[in-house]
Formats: sequence, structure tokens, C-alpha cells
Amino acid sequence: MGVAIAAAIALHNIPEGISVSVPIYYATGSRRRAFVYSALSGLAEPVGAAVGYLAIRTLVGGSNGAVPPEVMGVLFGGVAGIMVSISLDELLPPSRASGQGHGSLFGLEGGMALMALSLLLMQASRQRRAGTFVSAQTGRQRSDRPDESPSRFCGREDARKPRRNSIPWPSRRVC
Repeated sequence: MGVAIAAAIALHNIPEGISVSVPIYYATGSRRRAFVYSALSGLAEPVGAAVGYLAIRTLVGGSNGAVPPEVMGVLFGGVAGIMVSISLDELLPPSRASGQGHGSLFGLEGGMALMALSLLLMQASRQRRAGTFVSAQTGRQRSDRPDESPSRFCGREDARKPRRNSIPWPSRRVC
């Protein structure tokens, strides 16, 4: 997963570098100056990330310096909230001024709903691969693998045979 995120950030930096260097080139006519300023703006991200990581590790890191997952979740949520508020502040007023306010708002809400749905589907996919599910009736985690919970099949002869294409929904009978 880390490689995919690194690749996404690297691909994101290409249009970001272009958006920094093109206006500088047209303003100054110097390719060298455009390249230097673009490189400096690109270096600000890893330097800021290193400073932030060291600060977080120093402030909330445990005895081994590891940052607890709860703290990382709160930080990621805060960063996501900041990004959404900046986007709303910068994008919604111009769209309302051009008469497209409702369309952009519907697009924003649809995008948020799509992200929530994709997160739910990814979680269900991970649980499906792991073979564990949380039962809707009991709220307890259960296994869908016959060798881990043979009592689930109520003593049938095929208790040790895995079922093909079985769907582990909570509505299935659990003994």
C-alpha cells in the first residue's frame, strides 16, 4: 500500500510542478528560473513532512518512538477536514457566482458518498479475504472458515468441506 501511495504522490507532483513552472517561465522568460523555483517548491513537501513526522514522533511517540494508530487516525481526519474546507471555500463561491452552485454542490456530495461507499466495499473485501465477519445479530466476530468453526455447520457431514461461492451475510444460519 505504501508503494501505491508513493506512486500516486509522485504522479500528482508532475502537474503540480507544471502549474508552478509555466507561469514563472511566461513571466520571466527564463527556463532556468522556472526550473529552480519549481524544484524549490517541490522540495518543500518532503522537508515539511520530515519536520512534521519528527515533531509528532517527539510529542506523542511512545517509548520506542512509534506513533499510536489512534493519533494517526485523528491527524488524517484533521488533514482531510482542512482539505475539504479549503476546497469548499475556494470552489463553491465562484461556482455560485457563475450560476452553477447547485451542480457543484451535488458533485461534492456525490463524491463524498462515492468515497464512503468505496471505503465500505474495501473493508468488506478485506474481511471476505480474511474470512472473518461481524455478525449483525450478536455483534461478535465470527469466522466463515469451516476448519475454524465446525459447529457452525451443525454437525453436517460436509462440515470440513469449504463451500464454493458462499456469501457470508449475517442472515446465514449460525449454530
